[in-house]
Amino acid sequence: IKDHLVRGQMDDWEREGKLSGSSVLAEASAGSTGYSLAYFAREIGCRCVIFLPASLPEEALAQTQSRLLDLGAEVRVAPFQTIMSDLESFAASHPEVLCLNQMRGREKRRFYGPLAARIQQELPRVDVLVGAVGTGHSLLGLAESFEERPLVVSAEPAGHSVPGVRNLSLVRFESDPVDENDFDRRIEVESSNAISFDHDDRKVHAGASFDLVIRATRKFLERPTAPRVFFLVGSSNFRDRRP
Repeated sequence: IKDHLVRGQMDDWEREGKLSGSSVLAEASAGSTGYSLAYFAREIGCRCVIFLPASLPEEALAQTQSRLLDLGAEVRVAPFQTIMSDLESFAASHPEVLCLNQMRGREKRRFYGPLAARIQQELPRVDVLVGAVGTGHSLLGLAESFEERPLVVSAEPAGHSVPGVRNLSLVRFESDPVDENDFDRRIEVESSNAISFDHDDRKVHAGASFDLVIRATRKFLERPTAPRVFFLVGSSNFRDRRP
């Protein structure tokens, strides 16, 4: 799902004359944004450096690091408390660095406008959007790009952590692009697990956030109404990557 954000920002850099083969693309990420940045950096032959939070569970940290390395990225593990300042220090000492800065700037939501247009081609009416929130760009970017803004529901982990997903009442960031008031409803789900399923004759591997969103959507649909719901999830397939 972060391909839209990353590709949109890279297109902007290219139009502004900032992006070249000598550029270094850098970001702090717990997974999905880092995967997308590493993928597109490899496509154009750029160096990519991803700062991973050391607070990730040990297994998730090892798996994410391995995937990023497979995509050609350099990985630096940093404490959660200092990861943004570590990224900024790295960028300041390397003039060729371009930082995505996903944790800053509500204007990045615009990169999801084309996806909203595609959704509306197939679903002219969407009453409710459900998704897990990291930066909020994808979920809120879709909502703001629809002709009529749907109800926006944040699917959140209760009593546990899911890498890259936030409980808005508990986790805040400096210069946070997300405001609790941007969401119409929050649904907490007690448990979530990584899952796999078959689609288009291939195996799709999805993380815990996928299961989290599906559970929250089911919980929302327990209400005695019949809305048309679009739920937003992401998956990672590295051996058979499609554009």
